[in-house]
Amino acid sequence: PKPIIYCMMPGTGVERDVLLSWARVFSENGYTIYVPPWVNRSGYKKKKPLDVVPHPNTQAVLSRAGWGTIYLCQVTGKPLISVPFSHDEPEVYFNARTLHETEMQAATKEQLRTFGTLDGISFVAQDITKRLLK
Repeated sequence: PKPIIYCMMPGTGVERDVLLSWARVFSENGYTIYVPPWVNRSGYKKKKPLDVVPHPNTQAVLSRAGWGTIYLCQVTGKPLISVPFSHDEPEVYFNARTLHETEMQAATKEQLRTFGTLDGISFVAQDITKRLLK
């Protein structure tokens, strides 16, 4: 089977065009490209992120580095290829910068090893319950 790249995209704008141009390059190099079902562009397979990203053939996620996509990549262990954007969108800019300066996958693996979960709310709730029942 061909390797997969999931291209997570915002609804409109320059970012979408840049991501689609990168997706085209991956496609030309033998990757199967999946996009969200709402993307109105032919030539790519359409599925929801949770149906594709965890799949063993998925090699990476191509995105603008929004928090939801970062989290999805962290919990599935998939690398995030973040497309650089300008300072016009501070969240995306600083998210991408943080990803390039931090070993986030290593931190996620350490969190999982230490706490046994990536679900902080559940962990804290269980910890409080244990302490109260002592």
